[in-house]
Amino acid sequence: MKKQIAYKPVLLIFILFVVSVFVRLPNILDRPLANHNEDATSHVLVTLKSFEEHSISDHKFLPIFTRGGEASANIDNLPTASRSDGKGNWFYTSFPPLSFAVPFWGIKLFNVSIEPLTLRIFNLILHLISACLLYIIVSQCFQERNNDKLSLGILSPAIVAVTVYLFSAEPLWSHSNAYWSLSLAQPIWLLVIFISLKINKIQNIFPPVNLKLLIYLGLFLFFLCYTDWIGYVVSTSIFLYSVASLLFNSFSKPKTSSKKIKGFLGLCAVTLAVPIITILLMIAHFSSVIGVREYIEALFIRFTYRSNSDGDFLRRLLENYILGYGAFLFCILIFIFFLIFKTKHLIKFKKQQKEREQSKQLIQKQLVLLVWLASFPIIENFLLLQHAASYTFATLKVSVLISIVVGILYYRLQSFYKERFLNSVVILMVVLSVSTYYWVNKPSVLRESADLQLYGEQAGDLIRNTISNEEIAFIDTSVRGHLIYYAGRNIVESCAKADCIKEFLLTTSFRKAKIYLTGSNTGSTSEFYEWIQYGEPISYLEAELIENQDIFVKSLTFKAAKHQDENWENGISRNGSGFFVQDQRLLSLLKPGMELSFNASGKHKIDKVSGDQIWLSGNKLDPLSDGYPYYIKAVIHSRFPEF
Repeated sequence: MKKQIAYKPVLLIFILFVVSVFVRLPNILDRPLANHNEDATSHVLVTLKSFEEHSISDHKFLPIFTRGGEASANIDNLPTASRSDGKGNWFYTSFPPLSFAVPFWGIKLFNVSIEPLTLRIFNLILHLISACLLYIIVSQCFQERNNDKLSLGILSPAIVAVTVYLFSAEPLWSHSNAYWSLSLAQPIWLLVIFISLKINKIQNIFPPVNLKLLIYLGLFLFFLCYTDWIGYVVSTSIFLYSVASLLFNSFSKPKTSSKKIKGFLGLCAVTLAVPIITILLMIAHFSSVIGVREYIEALFIRFTYRSNSDGDFLRRLLENYILGYGAFLFCILIFIFFLIFKTKHLIKFKKQQKEREQSKQLIQKQLVLLVWLASFPIIENFLLLQHAASYTFATLKVSVLISIVVGILYYRLQSFYKERFLNSVVILMVVLSVSTYYWVNKPSVLRESADLQLYGEQAGDLIRNTISNEEIAFIDTSVRGHLIYYAGRNIVESCAKADCIKEFLLTTSFRKAKIYLTGSNTGSTSEFYEWIQYGEPISYLEAELIENQDIFVKSLTFKAAKHQDENWENGISRNGSGFFVQDQRLLSLLKPGMELSFNASGKHKIDKVSGDQIWLSGNKLDPLSDGYPYYIKAVIHSRFPEF
């Protein structure tokens, strides 16, 4: 019978997890990288591909962001956030390296391909592991002495906490589509909390702390610090709690046993030593590739940037909290109202429990430590305000605290309300949270958007299929990891002018280039997102640096405008042999007498250029087979135009 009870919570958690996966399924399967922080996922995928394409001696499992092949060397697509090794490889310096290395090792262990779905499955597994650990932690807190053995029976507050963690809108997304360092840090952080609670319990019952537990704590703190900056915040929170407990027991309780004092001293030593050792090792690790000064300088610059406390960032952070956890924050308010309503009964209930006061004090101490450990890392959101406001996955750490608080309030209310009623409130909040998830991440809308089709696969496939290993890729706008992942190479961003192209080519042994034009004239991020929103067609030029002096255009490939009315279809004239040009910058290259090749109608010569319209000699074009989205190609030999 006991074995059956032990399996019940595991089975129930797994069922809840499977339901949460089905909720996310439309956004998980057969979906290219898109928006809502999937640039973080694409960043990791680029690094995993780079691990595969470079030797270990080159990257040393540090987050390299340079794809394999000489045509990707010396291209920095993470300005201010990366440093070069002097060999043309650029390394990301803003976060510790373990969150990049672990998924790569897992992929190699199971011999699976590096693709978005693989990383999503890995992220889902982390969600399940975190949920199980959260259940054990909350169960341990509400458990009384019981010979220090953890009961594995179904405990409603723990299951409620797990439900909140599985179905909050942000974990639904950040534990599937948006993988970043905090996704891996969550289960390690929960292990640290579990061990800390175990140590705290021993300290309050029969000190001193087992040396083995301190070793485990130090080991997992090390892994946490090497995975995400939250490790240093967590270490600080445990250290402060240990110091406070040490001072309290030393001055308020003079008769406190020396074993208890030694236990807290040991805890202080571990939580102080581990972060120091970890940061020194990490400096040594990065410095072996990019140098000490460069790494420390990069850390300082990124911290200064990420800690920007602009007022709008605070508003956006609060907005992220509401969108990610609004349903269960509302649930907390409801439960608090229920508790206030039953205050008199609560006092009466406490008076009736005097005989169990000692056990209740132990539970209370555990809950105080648990809430402290779960809430302290939120400080990191405000220390790195710009980062937390810009990327919703940075609020993933809040999920643990909210889950625990809902579980604690549920536990308090069990004495006054029927569980069926409380469960109905939780289920209602789950429905509200899932609705929020779908409202933020609409699968059907995303599938139709230019963000998915153009920015991700379509643009990346175009670059990959139209460029050779002897050419450097240039683009006139900013670049994100999506494009680098799908294109299979790094791309020189915001560089589509002759001087810029020439300057870069002269730093390499390459003399040929492909320049991709998106319609963005400034290369700004805002114009880039406008491009992907409205689906501007990509044109591209094949160019070459001649005798290290002039850039000459050899060919131009472009599309007709996506123009539709009674006289035009897909940018092609219904009444004559002509078409609209989308990017008017290209008009300077198109001259009368020049031959153009069309998808279905073959070759036609330009008769005249009138504004943004090109008129041809010969028969009419086919709007369905020659117009947008089919490409038109022109063979050219002229100096690079001044865009």
